[in-house]
Amino acid sequence: MARQILYTKKYARGLETAPVVRADETGAAVGKHLHWNWKFQNDLLTYVYQSESRGQKAIDSKFPKGLPNSTLVTDRHQSYFKMMLRIIKSVWIISSGMQSI
Repeated sequence: MARQILYTKKYARGLETAPVVRADETGAAVGKHLHWNWKFQNDLLTYVYQSESRGQKAIDSKFPKGLPNSTLVTDRHQSYFKMMLRIIKSVWIISSGMQSI
């Protein structure tokens, strides 16, 4: 378990210095409860974790200082807009592909 935590922290720290990070969250049933799978990634790293929260608490638990060196590419979920970021770039997914806002 200690080795897993070490790798987890290493991946999160690798994303903190990345110039571009993509993020998304999706619901997941865990028993009778709704949890959230969070994904932050760049071209080299993918960091996935699960939380009972879909709010800022879930992001802050892994990225308490935000991603101040990163441009974050994400959907328009409000919690991403509360992060410390260099720039945020939102996209809408439509049937014909992704469209920047």
